[in-house]
Amino acid sequence: MGKTTLLLELARAERDGAVYFPGDGPEATLPGAWERLWQQADSVAREIGRCVVLIDEAHLVHDWASRLKGEWDRVERLRLPIHVVATGSSALRLAPDPVRASPDASSG
Repeated sequence: MGKTTLLLELARAERDGAVYFPGDGPEATLPGAWERLWQQADSVAREIGRCVVLIDEAHLVHDWASRLKGEWDRVERLRLPIHVVATGSSALRLAPDPVRASPDASSG
């Protein structure tokens, strides 16, 4: 089972208590998408008493680590009943560019 499949299964199991956010989807690049995600999570948490935020391919969201930490700090500070599951392939973001890393690339 892949990461996306796992998150979609969790979303189905949680029904209305889950908010799924595909970091690799076109909507993730729209202005305000990150803010709308957390507004929706807040709304779900208020309505049904808890929310599970499922962020797929988080590494593709611009500045994802500091943004997620900021939201998590807010959730903790306000004691909101929100849980977060984030997946991604961070190793892809950490790996050096194979073209730049090759010895021939620097001699050009």
